[in-house]
Amino acid sequence: MGTNTVMLAYQLRAGVRREDVSPIVPDLLSLVMNDVTVVYPSNGLKATDGLVAAVGNSGKSHATLCHHSNGLLTLDVQHECESEEQLHPLAEPHTFAYVRTLDSQVESRLGDMCEKSVSIFVPIRRPCRLPRNYAALADERLVETDYTHAVCDVMSPFQRVSIMQSRQFGRVLLLDDDVMFGESDEIYVTTVLGLDRGNNFDGANVLILGGGDGGILYTLTSLPKPPRHVLMAEIDDEVMKACRKYMRSICGHVMDKYKTESYEIQVRDCVEVLKESLDNDVKYDYVINDLTEFSVEKGKYGFTYDFKTNNVLMELSFKCLKDGGKYLARGNSTSAVPYVEKIEKEFRDFGVPFQRFDKHVPSFRELYCFFEAHKANTNGFHNNQ
Repeated sequence: MGTNTVMLAYQLRAGVRREDVSPIVPDLLSLVMNDVTVVYPSNGLKATDGLVAAVGNSGKSHATLCHHSNGLLTLDVQHECESEEQLHPLAEPHTFAYVRTLDSQVESRLGDMCEKSVSIFVPIRRPCRLPRNYAALADERLVETDYTHAVCDVMSPFQRVSIMQSRQFGRVLLLDDDVMFGESDEIYVTTVLGLDRGNNFDGANVLILGGGDGGILYTLTSLPKPPRHVLMAEIDDEVMKACRKYMRSICGHVMDKYKTESYEIQVRDCVEVLKESLDNDVKYDYVINDLTEFSVEKGKYGFTYDFKTNNVLMELSFKCLKDGGKYLARGNSTSAVPYVEKIEKEFRDFGVPFQRFDKHVPSFRELYCFFEAHKANTNGFHNNQ
């Protein structure tokens, strides 16, 4: 199953000593647990050491109390859950109301010693089941997910491919536990393609790097004036199989066939596709980078080019663009400042004009940035007709 941990905390007034708190420690522990066996002090601990432990008679729950030297008093209560349902948000018995009541009782017992409560009013849920309860944002903040169950969970030769059912965002694709795309995320496709900026794909030749959820390909081929041809290079067929079966609201029918007159899906390393396009002098009006960040080992592919930056994918994409073509790319969370700054520096070092567009993507729970860069138009296709 798992555990629910209630985390109470109180800022004590200046001058309150551990000796002042010690007499009421048994009362505080009795408030948060029933049938408590108090271990206080134990193993040579003194009251002035600040750490107190209590265990329930059943052995399934325990609490720890610590009076820190900075004046913070923490009281953590860990409950072993008897069913998986108890790990869900709003589930009894460890609800918001339950925690608020405990917090109020402890604060009242502390009396004048307490300056304010800084408790967390929902439990920290740690399940022994697949849907992760928490995710780390780009700036290392913790957010709780709302996944109810795993729709799909497979290991491909490259990564773990999961599709989770979310209460708010529908089905969500995760690769190695990182959110890639959700049914709620139409804004992602609209922004990366620049449909809200007037990008014109009528009659264009388009290359998609990655895009295994099928959302970009489906949107492009569904436009009133679609591209002449789209080539999509996705290395992981398991991603496409999972999305084709479980996320058809995103990909529609486009991954039922991997080759038609208007598009082709190649299950290949996109770097090899770029290199092959370059060797065969194939040019695109748009190259769309829908990949997460990964480094490219130049020696592995036998490149002899003199790259200006470490962003091999970007430079190869520009080499494959027609004059006047555009490079469209996903970036990262705006809170991932070093990564975003690195991308912008690579554009500047490469000497191409670019724009950045920030949008909130629902299932990401973050403000996300996208990039659009232009290849100098000397005599070619113009994308904003």
